[in-house]
Amino acid sequence: MQRFWQVAVLYSAISLGGALMTSTASATAIGAEPVGGFEMETPAGVTVRVPECQLNHEIHGSGKKITHQIAYLGCAVPQFSLCNWRIDFHYADTNGKTYKVDKGKTHHSCDLSAKREIKENRTLKHYGKACAHLLVNGKRRGVQCHYITEE
Repeated sequence: MQRFWQVAVLYSAISLGGALMTSTASATAIGAEPVGGFEMETPAGVTVRVPECQLNHEIHGSGKKITHQIAYLGCAVPQFSLCNWRIDFHYADTNGKTYKVDKGKTHHSCDLSAKREIKENRTLKHYGKACAHLLVNGKRRGVQCHYITEE
């Protein structure tokens, strides 16, 4: 029985995300989900409105093995800084039960680039889904997932 990644990609109106199946031996999943329209407090105590952005998420690997994973926020507004943010990677089984959360570092400063990347090999415990969660000031503001299944 061959294994492959079934990719579920959610698009926003401004998304350039897509999915590419390179072969049954290896696969790449790329997707984007809209994020924005909320207020955020900066470390200086100033409240600013987060513009429409998108949470981009890529996974490379084959079967249950992930070789590279990256998630980042892309905004149409140039020079926009995100404050007090982190990106977590969540892994769930085929019943939707989360069995692992890989918490990212909280960035207390304001950064022009909200990005998290893992370049180490990791083997998932179960087929199911792998998701990137964007948190700002401790509150989840965006999620983008890819389904990883067995044929």
